[in-house]
Amino acid sequence: MGVQIPEVQSAIIKVTSVFAYKPEDIVKFRKAGYADAPIGDHTVDYDETSTKSFYRDKYYREYYKMMLVSEDDEAGMTALRRDLPIKLNISDDWGKYHLKDLSCDCQDLYLFNHGIGILSLSFNIEKISFQELSNIIFVLRLFESRIKQSDNTEIAFHQFISNQILEGIALRRTDAKDNGDVGISDDYSGSKFKIYSIINSDQSEEKREKLLYEIGTGSKIGIVGSNDYQAPATVYYNELMKSGIRLFNNYTGLALQDSFTVIGYNIYDSEKRDIKYNTWNKVYFSIYIYNLYIRYNVFRYNTIFNDDEIKTRDEFQNFINRYNMSHISFDFLPNILHRKIHDALGIDEEVAHFEKRLANLATSIQEKQSNRQQFLLFVVSAITGLSSYKEIYAFLEMIRLKLQWEMMPFYPILIVLTLIAGFFVLSWLFSHQSKNLRKWARMKLNKK
Repeated sequence: MGVQIPEVQSAIIKVTSVFAYKPEDIVKFRKAGYADAPIGDHTVDYDETSTKSFYRDKYYREYYKMMLVSEDDEAGMTALRRDLPIKLNISDDWGKYHLKDLSCDCQDLYLFNHGIGILSLSFNIEKISFQELSNIIFVLRLFESRIKQSDNTEIAFHQFISNQILEGIALRRTDAKDNGDVGISDDYSGSKFKIYSIINSDQSEEKREKLLYEIGTGSKIGIVGSNDYQAPATVYYNELMKSGIRLFNNYTGLALQDSFTVIGYNIYDSEKRDIKYNTWNKVYFSIYIYNLYIRYNVFRYNTIFNDDEIKTRDEFQNFINRYNMSHISFDFLPNILHRKIHDALGIDEEVAHFEKRLANLATSIQEKQSNRQQFLLFVVSAITGLSSYKEIYAFLEMIRLKLQWEMMPFYPILIVLTLIAGFFVLSWLFSHQSKNLRKWARMKLNKK
């Protein structure tokens, strides 16, 4: 009986999540062994100068400066890497799947401006079945999967990442510290990690289509077309597969909200780590990271909109103008991948929702400005109705005499009341500036 050939020859699996960081955290990361990420991930015929030149010829300047080389302070992102092999003994929260000595080869941190970071844990897997690969991905995508530590105690996967990868930065709000840390990951991305999978396997195109659905959605292998109660309905399956990427005979891809999956043959060489490996491990993965960053931020702006509408509007518009590019490359393939991932993450829908809220805000501001202008016209008309200083003084004297007050208490009290009324009128006329001033005052008092 011959040796059975594994269904999966090799696979690149990357587990990703968003997190919040502070400038001082970068120093902690470097002390923990992180260094500037290399320009290229290929080890065959690698030359930094020619690699940079290749990026410059293929990708728009704004994109390759930020995502591929990070050459200057205005790039908008700092990429750090730690080549530290970590063995994981991990199981799902229900104890159904147990994985021993699963090796995380390296850890990447993509630190964008304004304190938003995206982490990536890389697993290079070889010679296993699709069922085994499916089990690995299923366990790795769950926040609450259990990690067995060296002292035989267990810890949730997200807590392990917080402790061992992010130097204590929480991924869940419930784990956030009292010093202002925010568990931004579950605030803006839910309780699952996003999975990027590139799988080398000699499967027919028909089998690849089914496997893409099963791997991409975390379903059981072989469920498509079965009588299982969890098997997808034909309409749902066809709708989901509209996000498929079918460009060349040797591979097929599928972009979904929680995953990006490619299955094919001769996609890359896991042993040589050549330019094709760099293309899928770094360059095309950067497109996925870039779109995740946009998605997280647009969702965040929608979430915090009511906190400070004017400030959020201005920040959102600056963000969209800089980052929401329709094209990133001079070539067609990166642009197609960019658009597919962009659509799968629902970025345009989130942007449209936010712009609708901006339109409602503009209408509301216009109505308030109209009311204020009418009030100002009324005040000006009332004042100009009194033709001179003498008439104003005579009017005030008439009020004072009717009240039978002396001049000394009357006019000081009148001045105080005028100042108080003026304060409230100015606060009403300039409500946004007044709101910001009150926030600033509260921050100063809290610091004391």
